[in-house]
Amino acid sequence: EINKLAISNQRKTQIGLIAGVCLLGLIGGLLYWQSRTRKKTNTTLLKLNTELDEANKVKARFFGILSHDLRGPISNLINFLHLQKEAPGLLTEEQATANQQKIINSAEALLQTMESMLMWSKGQMEQFKPQFKMVEVGSLFNYLQQFFASTENVVMHFNAAPGLMVSTDENYLQTIMHNLTSNAVKALKNTQHATIEWRAEKKGDKIILSITDNGPGINPDQVKTLYDDSTAINTKTGFGLHIIRDLAKAIQCKISIEPAPKGGTMFVLAA
Repeated sequence: EINKLAISNQRKTQIGLIAGVCLLGLIGGLLYWQSRTRKKTNTTLLKLNTELDEANKVKARFFGILSHDLRGPISNLINFLHLQKEAPGLLTEEQATANQQKIINSAEALLQTMESMLMWSKGQMEQFKPQFKMVEVGSLFNYLQQFFASTENVVMHFNAAPGLMVSTDENYLQTIMHNLTSNAVKALKNTQHATIEWRAEKKGDKIILSITDNGPGINPDQVKTLYDDSTAINTKTGFGLHIIRDLAKAIQCKISIEPAPKGGTMFVLAA
């Protein structure tokens, strides 16, 4: 009986030792897994911190450019109001009317820029989705024709089949088309016989919208802005093309750049 008890105790001791070794192995495995997990987490946090730092730098450059774009029209308005107050007789009636019209145009452009910013910022929100509906292309062209009616030294043409409809978010597509037209007008600043042509046609199940100008062409850096999401905003590429790129992506509209047949630039939208 004593031998049996001794053997039983030895077995219990062996079982306890084996259980202890297994427990130590399990604890060691958990510590190793925790170390690996902490290392991966630290690597991810470091990457996120780097991206956040880069995003803050891009945001700072963006606000610098944006403040410059917003400052111009407001400064012109303030200068004109001061001139009217301090020297009302300095300008002739025709000069005052011309300046008032320029200020109105600048204020309208400023309002459109702010609306584009609002639309773009909404597009960056994860829970904000475009509202798709059938929109007549003619109404989009009418909006552009009315908005840019006072543009000097640029002739605009709009060609679209009557009743042509496109399924899209009207505000998004209208903002894209407005920015493209505004960029074309700026590109044609020093071009003689400047012309801009908007065309719309149906190819298969897609509506193809295109804008063509006879300007000097687009900068390669600006082309890169449309195709590369990682391109930072700078003084050369501006903010307009970033709005166009992000809004087009939000409404699943494919945008591309092609050389114009007679020189200049042609943007093509496949909606």
